[in-house]
Amino acid sequence: ELAALTARLGDARADFTEAQTLIQQARSLGSTGLLNLPLPNENLPGRQSQVRLGAVLIQLNRIAERYGENYPDYIELAAERRNLENNIMISMENRFAYAKNRVEELTVAANEQKQIVLSLQESKQTFDDLEKNIDSRRGTLELVNARSLQESLQSRVDVVDVLLLYRAVPATETTLPPLPIICALGVILGLGFGFVVAVFTELLAKRIRINKTVQQILDVPILAELTLKPYQYEPRKMAG
Repeated sequence: ELAALTARLGDARADFTEAQTLIQQARSLGSTGLLNLPLPNENLPGRQSQVRLGAVLIQLNRIAERYGENYPDYIELAAERRNLENNIMISMENRFAYAKNRVEELTVAANEQKQIVLSLQESKQTFDDLEKNIDSRRGTLELVNARSLQESLQSRVDVVDVLLLYRAVPATETTLPPLPIICALGVILGLGFGFVVAVFTELLAKRIRINKTVQQILDVPILAELTLKPYQYEPRKMAG
């Protein structure tokens, strides 16, 4: 419909341009040029007036040559000539007004149709987006249905891989290892920790027990070694 309106609008603009050109020519030429104006076939009253105007002009020329312009028939034909010329101008003006109104009406109708087409295009775009969304969700639904069917078929297979011995029930009381085990673990961990602490303390303290330790610490040769006798306590005898 928009294409048809556009085509009709093009034709109407062409007719309007033609009618405007003709009426401008008629106004510029005056009454003498109305007889030879190329009126369109649609302007039937104007063409009929042109035909009648040609016959009237011929008769006027004959009467003017024989009897002069004051002859009654000449005066009557001159009045008819003016009426015919007015009719031709009126027909061209009417056609000009009709072409102008037609262009305006078709322009309004074409603009309205363009708005409708734009609205339809927006609706079509919305429907296309919805259709794509539906296709996407349909694919997801088909995938979910296929997986559900697969799981349903697998659940119907009579193969038992797991045997349920008893149901798991939470204990009512907390349980601890027996007391002897706790004591044994405490002794073992305590001995191990004490051994580790003693070894690190011995490595860090570096006590001197032999002469080689002194030589290693001072980095000098040992010239002599003194040995002290252990002190022995002797009780004193009381006199008398």
